[in-house]
Amino acid sequence: MIRRSEDLRWLHLLGANPGKRIADELELKSMNRFIQTNRGLARSSLLLLFVCVAIRSFGDALDNWAWRSPLPQGNDLNGVAYGDGQFVAVGNAGPILRSPDGQAGEVVSQTAGRNLLSASYGQGKFVIVGDSGAVLTSADGVQWISRASGVGSDLRVVSYLNGVFVAAGRAGAIITSSDGKNWSIPNSGTDYDLSGVAYGNGTFTVVGYRCGSIACYEGVILGSTDAIHWNQRSFSPNAAFYSVAYGKEIFVAVGSNGSDTGPDGTIYTSTDGVNWGQSLNDRNDQWSAMGALMYDKGIFVAAGSSVLASPDGVNWTPHDLGPYDAIRALAYGHSRFTNQ
Repeated sequence: MIRRSEDLRWLHLLGANPGKRIADELELKSMNRFIQTNRGLARSSLLLLFVCVAIRSFGDALDNWAWRSPLPQGNDLNGVAYGDGQFVAVGNAGPILRSPDGQAGEVVSQTAGRNLLSASYGQGKFVIVGDSGAVLTSADGVQWISRASGVGSDLRVVSYLNGVFVAAGRAGAIITSSDGKNWSIPNSGTDYDLSGVAYGNGTFTVVGYRCGSIACYEGVILGSTDAIHWNQRSFSPNAAFYSVAYGKEIFVAVGSNGSDTGPDGTIYTSTDGVNWGQSLNDRNDQWSAMGALMYDKGIFVAAGSSVLASPDGVNWTPHDLGPYDAIRALAYGHSRFTNQ
């Protein structure tokens, strides 16, 4: 396998569009649950780092995968962030892992008994959130300090956006901070579970969902110009929204249409964060629910049990992950490759 010593970035999801050129190489990081044991393939929880080699198009980038690294622990991983030249990943039962190169990781901390669900980087620090309002910060990815969030709800997502850390979670919980240490608790105006945050066109956008006994089927989209005063911008009785991203002057939200009988993936878009409609691609109902989404390097990437990519948020190209499934998070970072 030849890997050039060139700058590359990591995707917070995955995606592709044949015919479009990107960098010669992309490295994709994905959460998954597959481990090779001496008894064959056994389900467990690890962070799989996939490398795409000699890539010349989006299509090639997502059709060439190799298992990159098993994790040094066995708990499910839920979130990952890149900053200060390293990756930080977090998971169930409190593991915090870091990797300087995305190839080999080490457990640097263990917050026993508390699930950690999301990570972000901004203002020279990592911020992690999790169950029961957990918030931790670190300047180096090794030494972690617990912060008071002021809420007891599980926090499912945190992002650094337009100079502000925004975290959101169960039962409409939203907290914000300008420094990651001191947090405010604005009124979201909803009791839906919130799981995605984005910023664009002067607007903070948070998405969420409500679940029934069988499936998640209702979605809500909130908006704010200052991350303090929030209003409901959209509601869908037929789509649960799990993640949101902004790029190329368009918001994209992904999730589930609530089907319990077949593929249930759905994609919605908006140019203003207020008026939303289902993506024009008529193949949405062929994809499974997507829980991760990001925009970078000129493409949107969405993932769940499959990987999708789009240059515009409307036209999407699917890519098969083979036996891998349950992608929960993606990150876009920077590293260098050598021949190997």
